[in-house]
Amino acid sequence: MKLYLFPGYTAFRSRMISETEIATTDVILDFGCGVGLLEDFIVPRLKGASGCVVGVDIGRELIGIARSRFLANDRCEFSVIDQSGELPFAECSFDLIVTSLVFHLLTQKQKETVLKEFRRILKPGGRVVMAEIGQPTALYGRWIKFLTLRYWSRIWPYVINSKESFEGRLPGVIRRAGFGTVRTIVKLRGYIDLLRCSV
Repeated sequence: MKLYLFPGYTAFRSRMISETEIATTDVILDFGCGVGLLEDFIVPRLKGASGCVVGVDIGRELIGIARSRFLANDRCEFSVIDQSGELPFAECSFDLIVTSLVFHLLTQKQKETVLKEFRRILKPGGRVVMAEIGQPTALYGRWIKFLTLRYWSRIWPYVINSKESFEGRLPGVIRRAGFGTVRTIVKLRGYIDLLRCSV
């Protein structure tokens, strides 16, 4: 879904990061970072010597914008990744992985690959915090589901991949990928689940 269709997105980002419990020394991966919107909220929390965030996205132009926004900040770096979902990082590289409204756009194969990669690059005791479409519990969420699957998917075909998320099946996909704990921290706007996942 395009972010301009999401009212109050700045407040949503702020709430997501406040619930994520970032440690000042965390090494963080922002998967699907776009132009670095989450970094505006993450970077001020990274005061420890090792604290940093790496943003990755398939959009070369988006990464270019993100780099220009944080040009003078040595706690951020950004990289373009392949659409396959494979990540160019060593095993046990990250304390925390965050991703916001990305997974519902991925195919089943991409989800499986990305989750496998998340497990590989997480440090022992690491966690994933994911803001993602879930099963709607309010009229607004049901309306968004209807619009997404009936109309928006005709404009942006990849949006049809969100059906699984709207049906509440994403936590099961994450568990099958080897994450033992998947819990909903909070539900936002009646259809966005903030999930915390650990191996």
